[in-house]
Amino acid sequence: MQKTILILAANPRNTTQLRLAEEVRDIEEALRRAENRSQFVLQTRWAVRPRDLVRAMTELKPNIVHFCGHGNREEGIALEDNQGNLQLVNTDALANLFKSFTSQVECVLLNACYSKFQVEAISQYIDHVIGMEQEIKDRDAIEFAVSFYDALGSGETYEFAYKLGCVAMQLVGSPENLMPSLKSKNNSFVSFHNEKEDILPSIEQVSSREVDMSFKPLPSILDKYDRFIEDFIELIDFTSPSCELITNAIRNLFNAKLVYVYKYDQDIVFCESQSTDLPVEISSSRLNSLLRGRYFKVLRSDLTHRISIDQDFVLREECCLLTIPSQGSNSVIVIFGYSSKLDCLEDIIGIILGGLYDSEQGFAPLRTREDVKYKMYDSIKRQYHYVSDRAYEERFKIFRQSLMNIQVFFEPIIFFDRHEENITIAGWEALARDPQTGRAPALLF
Repeated sequence: MQKTILILAANPRNTTQLRLAEEVRDIEEALRRAENRSQFVLQTRWAVRPRDLVRAMTELKPNIVHFCGHGNREEGIALEDNQGNLQLVNTDALANLFKSFTSQVECVLLNACYSKFQVEAISQYIDHVIGMEQEIKDRDAIEFAVSFYDALGSGETYEFAYKLGCVAMQLVGSPENLMPSLKSKNNSFVSFHNEKEDILPSIEQVSSREVDMSFKPLPSILDKYDRFIEDFIELIDFTSPSCELITNAIRNLFNAKLVYVYKYDQDIVFCESQSTDLPVEISSSRLNSLLRGRYFKVLRSDLTHRISIDQDFVLREECCLLTIPSQGSNSVIVIFGYSSKLDCLEDIIGIILGGLYDSEQGFAPLRTREDVKYKMYDSIKRQYHYVSDRAYEERFKIFRQSLMNIQVFFEPIIFFDRHEENITIAGWEALARDPQTGRAPALLF
């Protein structure tokens, strides 16, 4: 018997724009590749208004209802009004709607921020309801949804699909407190961080075979960027010209033939580093012409792209384009002819290297490895809002050392009485100074 999946998408014009089209496209692709794809029918409704929600539920009689968009805690989910602006549907109204379809709807997935409030209400009438406890990023919402439908398409249960979706979020570095929750009509409540131990088999289940009790979790994105930063910093040659210092390190780390920063709005190469065995027919200017002519939309994307260049060149090579997340930079890092070592890092390298890049100065002058490390960790903190324990401890150690070395100067605060033409010292201001530069210790703060 076929199951109907109804995807409801709403992104009112006066709310933050989400990557809903990408989420729907990736779900469609997951079901298209599924082993049991013939058992599912996918229906999508865009710019959903309350009227559209009721009409879709009545006409399609879905078994799975998937909402993607915004949530507003107790106030409800965000649909659209007739002008495309925000219209909230309160929790009680949403619960009453699903009460009318309790005999046909098996699962409700609310892929929206703070939707746990709706989960509590809807789960009175629906067997499986999934929602987000806190604010969730587009990337995490998409990762969860794709893996969830991958599992359903393979014939797995809703609970297994939920756990697989949480694992997918974990693999891209999502913190545990952002994982969604699953609640059933029988009032059982499943939270992924309370269920992790279930992934390991019990002793009774595996009594007939040897068990490795030294279980280690999969490396997280924290481990990945820690290792990357250490490897990268070791390759920096501070005797190189400042414009080539970073590009040389990138080229050596990934064994690339050509690395350069391309400012596509001006059609110029800002800085570059070439290997000695680079074929003469390959040049950055020739690559630029090809990229602008064939991949201009890719150049303007905010995602990492890998493209194969098999025309206009003697050699077939892969080219990786990494967007530099600097305000108004309109630049990309181009890595041409690289090793497979980039494969496991391309999701974070643009973020990390972007912290070293300035839209005006390019790769800003860096004097020490600590300068580089500070800036790269700052990039990670801005993106993921936390760093690894190792990075935190190292930074705190350097912070303490900097405090011990800091110099303090006292400057007088002058008071001038213009009536009596009298100058007096009203107080003193303590100034912290870096002993090496004589300036305020910007890196410290």
